[in-house]
Amino acid sequence: MTVGLGANGGIVSDAADEARFLVSLMQGKLLKPAQLAALETPSRWSNYGLGTGIDESGCAGVAYGHNGGGDGFTTSVFVSGDGRRVAVLLANGRTADDHGDALVHTAMSRLYCAA
Repeated sequence: MTVGLGANGGIVSDAADEARFLVSLMQGKLLKPAQLAALETPSRWSNYGLGTGIDESGCAGVAYGHNGGGDGFTTSVFVSGDGRRVAVLLANGRTADDHGDALVHTAMSRLYCAA
């Protein structure tokens, strides 16, 4: 039996393109105000809102982000609500346990706070 990964890694982009997208998104250039407000609102069950993690950054207020990965890669992004602070981390390689993902999350937080 073959297990398919679907669109895992099917979008081709680079960090600069992703950053431009995130800045445009948060500055209201891509969604109507009500749609952007819904993206920025956590669900009542978690800190997740319409495909976006909503967390305190530890250095610059609330950060909106998303991460993902597959065999051999992981990605992570954070952006501020006004789009003035953005960080994109693309990593080649991934561990079989959560250790590597935790390292990427720590690196992402440091990158975002340095932006």
